Amino acid sequence: MKMLWLIGIEGSGHHMIRDVLRDFLASKEVVDKGAYYPLWLQRWDGEQDALPRQAVRNVLKEILRGYQSSGCTHIYEDTSFPYGGTGQGEPFATCISGKENRGVGRRPDIPDLIRLIGDLMDLRILVIYRSPQATVNSVLRRGFSNDPEFECKLAGEIHHYLTEEIGRLPRDCYRTCNFDDFIASPSKHVLPLAEWWDLPPELIRKGLSRLREPTARHERPPERQEILEKYFTAKRVAPWLAAYRQNPLVST
Repeated sequence: MKMLWLIGIEGSGHHMIRDVLRDFLASKEVVDKGAYYPLWLQRWDGEQDALPRQAVRNVLKEILRGYQSSGCTHIYEDTSFPYGGTGQGEPFATCISGKENRGVGRRPDIPDLIRLIGDLMDLRILVIYRSPQATVNSVLRRGFSNDPEFECKLAGEIHHYLTEEIGRLPRDCYRTCNFDDFIASPSKHVLPLAEWWDLPPELIRKGLSRLREPTARHERPPERQEILEKYFTAKRVAPWLAAYRQNPLVST
């Protein structure tokens, strides 16, 4: 059984990738956010006693046995850091800076997840990223927050966390994808994504019709754009982009 895990900062394009995969996610062979959530919630939630790794694995084995008996071949997760994480159904959420009503104090330890899964599943991580200015603008535009300065700092912390985590991963368990490149040339991503996630290329190709152009930079309020440009300087962004580009899904 394969576990497909799409991760990245909120605003990177998770929902559009989900739209591309809509037919796949609706099939009976796929579990989309399954019964193992409470296990990982308690494993990583700092406000609870962490479940021992072997205890998690034992319960996970039982859950997966049930999925396999019903014909499941894939498990799918997509995780945005941290903006969606405000409830019990979001164990993968994180709010590093702790601002009120902006998530909860927990986050996944990605290498720990790899050890938890071990030989139980074939984990295939896809790290999605794009311009930090675009991701923060997306969060502000959709009303998650009205505080651009805070969102810039929070995004900086998340990019630091994610790129540190990526640096600890075996290269054979993850690939990275620049969402702006995906939108600009979706067809060149069909075969690499199909191969990485063991999906029919025609299924992905069919889903490309659901893509839409992201909000353009010129549509951002000028005062917001000024804040974004002041914070996300080329010097600040360069180490993050270097880390994200280390193991690309599509070679340039």
